[in-house]
Amino acid sequence: MASQSPIMRPVVVAFLCATLPVSGCASAPGYFGPDRVEPSRMRSHLVQKGYSVARPPNNAWYLLVSEQHPERLIIRRGHLEADHSAFVSITLDTETADVTSSADLVSMISGQYRSTERIMLVRKTVVPDEHRTGICVDFDVLGEDNTLHDGAGAPFRISYVGFACVHPTFPGRVVTAMYSERAPGAEFGESVPGDAKAILDSVVLESAPGTPASAEAIE
Repeated sequence: MASQSPIMRPVVVAFLCATLPVSGCASAPGYFGPDRVEPSRMRSHLVQKGYSVARPPNNAWYLLVSEQHPERLIIRRGHLEADHSAFVSITLDTETADVTSSADLVSMISGQYRSTERIMLVRKTVVPDEHRTGICVDFDVLGEDNTLHDGAGAPFRISYVGFACVHPTFPGRVVTAMYSERAPGAEFGESVPGDAKAILDSVVLESAPGTPASAEAIE
């Protein structure tokens, strides 16, 4: 699966080097570390601009250094069939509309997911998140990828499930964390795997590395 959603605005893929105990930067001359990094070689928490996340709980996951960005982390799931892909991404996005309430955020996130020539949506749920502090929403989107078909001619299924929160101390920014999967119908998971949910649940919004951001910081 391509790392960027075909129905969300594109995000530049560059490199993050601050979170990994490897030498050098993939985008810098003289880099000699591995591109693929397993959880056993990650620090206990991966720190990005505006948030941190716990490393994956098992070795079913890995990340590619070359596709990371200081404002976006992508953690891929391994041990899948060649035509089956899944990943978790956490991104510090920029608001595409004025967001002062959960309803505003519902509208903004909902507008980012729509049917296209490639992806036909079959389900889209975006609702206020009552369990997280601040302005947050949960989303659950299911679609059919009309560019890929299984042996019976049925389109692959694709999902985007996660949450988005207005960052309490970074004006105009939203943290979006999601699990995405694409696979033939017979291989497609109907729910978010427990280890993927554990990664999403470990996301902490931060005003500085190691300093959780407080919703009370918003005037």
